[in-house]
Amino acid sequence: MKFEVLRDAERLFGASPSLRAQAASSVVEALEGAFEPLALERMLLRHSSTGLPFVIVPGGTFSMGLTERDIAEVHSNFEIASPLCEWLERAVRCASPTRTVEVAPFLCAAAPLATDDVARLTSTASEGDTFCHEQARALVAELGFRLPSEAELEWLRRDGAARSFTLDVVAHPERALRGTLTSRFGVLGLLLQEWAADDWHDDYNGAPTTSEAWLGGDAAGVYRGGPFLPVQSQSELLEFLAGLRCYGKDEEGFTPDVMARPALSL
Repeated sequence: MKFEVLRDAERLFGASPSLRAQAASSVVEALEGAFEPLALERMLLRHSSTGLPFVIVPGGTFSMGLTERDIAEVHSNFEIASPLCEWLERAVRCASPTRTVEVAPFLCAAAPLATDDVARLTSTASEGDTFCHEQARALVAELGFRLPSEAELEWLRRDGAARSFTLDVVAHPERALRGTLTSRFGVLGLLLQEWAADDWHDDYNGAPTTSEAWLGGDAAGVYRGGPFLPVQSQSELLEFLAGLRCYGKDEEGFTPDVMARPALSL
């Protein structure tokens, strides 16, 4: 089966640098010149035509949604009282029922698109690096890519199946402010808000058990990520829960400005 070694992240992380380099080299070869190696042992490639760095993300299985373990970690780190309790209850409702999801290996940009990337590579007129959901989809499609799915973004934020909070930010908030928290996958910008490819659904009833995007819902879309840093209060760290999902319109019905990260299926 193609890229079999990439289907188990834990196996790959436990492998030697030479085996990881071999796996990355097989991806470069299969993509027939579309990518070139940057640091094969770190699974890091460069897209030949855009120059954007990409990371090969190995797959695996994890429990998607706000799990019992996640909620237990919330209660061990925060005093949950009203209205925070009501906020958490709403968050759990739209990230339930939890389910086991199989993530296929994929490629994603090492960081969300920055303003200079957009100006250099696309026809999109933008004064910044944030977009509405429809713009984000069109932007990455113009480059020949897609947005990551919700499942893929949660997989990245959990570092596989390892964490309840993105990059374990609650345990190391001072490192988040310094920008020194790192991902096992080598992906940057995970504390930022970014669009998923999926349409919005009010909960996970009927959601796929694979990492494909879930369409056929509200086109306002869904995004992942916490508040803009620096956080203003301890409670804002709750918004870095890896399983937390956000509707693509705010309370007044306006579309928030969120970043876009190109991705590609393997």
